[in-house]
Amino acid sequence: MQIDRGAASAGHCWQRKRRPFSTALTAAVGAVFLHGGPRRCLLKTFAAIRAAAECRPAPVIDSRWLAFSIGRRWRHDAGLSVAFSRALKVVLHIGRHKTGTSSVQRYLSKNREALKRDGVLYPDLGILSGRIEIAHHELAHALQRGDTTAIEAIFREIERQQNETNSSILVLSSESFQNIKDSSIIKSMFSDHHLYTICYLREIVGYYCSSYAQFVHANDYFADPSSYLKMFDTRLGDFVSAWSGFSQSSCFRYFNKSVLIGEDVVQDFCHHAGIPYYPSPVLDSWESNVSIGGNLLYFKLVCNALGGLSKKSYYALSDLAGNKKSFREKIRVPGQTQSELRSRGYNTVLKRVTGCDPELRDYSKNSPFPDLSSLREDIEIILDNAVVRHDFDKLSVSPTLFTRSANSFSRGD
Repeated sequence: MQIDRGAASAGHCWQRKRRPFSTALTAAVGAVFLHGGPRRCLLKTFAAIRAAAECRPAPVIDSRWLAFSIGRRWRHDAGLSVAFSRALKVVLHIGRHKTGTSSVQRYLSKNREALKRDGVLYPDLGILSGRIEIAHHELAHALQRGDTTAIEAIFREIERQQNETNSSILVLSSESFQNIKDSSIIKSMFSDHHLYTICYLREIVGYYCSSYAQFVHANDYFADPSSYLKMFDTRLGDFVSAWSGFSQSSCFRYFNKSVLIGEDVVQDFCHHAGIPYYPSPVLDSWESNVSIGGNLLYFKLVCNALGGLSKKSYYALSDLAGNKKSFREKIRVPGQTQSELRSRGYNTVLKRVTGCDPELRDYSKNSPFPDLSSLREDIEIILDNAVVRHDFDKLSVSPTLFTRSANSFSRGD
């Protein structure tokens, strides 16, 4: 669209030549495609129609005017946008694994309606994989994949819930957020809001034990503790720097009862997130999603090597761990391995960012992995669980395989 040069040269630039409506309509349709969709470019489309009909340049619509007119803040980075009804404090709870995250997520999910009334939105993303989703793993996984279609759909649902409640605080929680390598998408989407990251950290040897157990429990991969140690990431300084730079502010807490408010991770999280805590006469366990250990962990490890169990067995194994203490015991870690891990600087960073001296427990006195003295009896207890037994029968192996292989596994053969 150009200014009528003849009129301008004659000193009559204020005179406007009309163009056919078809030309204006063509310009309008072009504007829709150019600016990314009818809802986003409503004002620009009307401006283009008028400009085409009057033969003058389309006015540039200032983004602040667009926000004022539509009542929302739009972003165009990476083809995504967020449209909350107000500027928000966004609390991003990123884990880490086995730091009471399930207890926090269960609390937030159970108290979702009460939190809404107090101006806090913990979005409900519905039923995923056949289970009621109490966390935001689907969003975290989509961000890891860079799946903009899935991200857009999830955020549209979050926007809808926020606009209905006009909440001032948005809480998102998933341990999988910590695995996001490219933060540019989520960073741009929340650039108009205050992004606050909360993360709980374990002492390095305890974290190694829990990380190994979770790796075996949640996947179908087979790795003995020494093999897993070679790929265990201890670069806590890089992790802290990345998330501190990604967020407007961040909070790193040492995951230890002695330093948590009320010796409870849920109370501690609510305090540091700045959201209400509603005391309940029925308290969740310290960790709702307990780590499996001992011979139960060895059972899952061998099943992984034989083909793996179903997702239903994941929760069945967690239930078994909750019912028997030895099924939660951490693997034995030789003293030399503990010293080597603690020399890597991880605990130094933990102390710097949390202000706490980590407790140095000795894991060399834990039961052997596997514990041959009770292995046969423990396998029988495990296979008494109907869900686990159903999956195990599909592997078409004898339970005696576990006792036959245990000696060679213990020797590292």
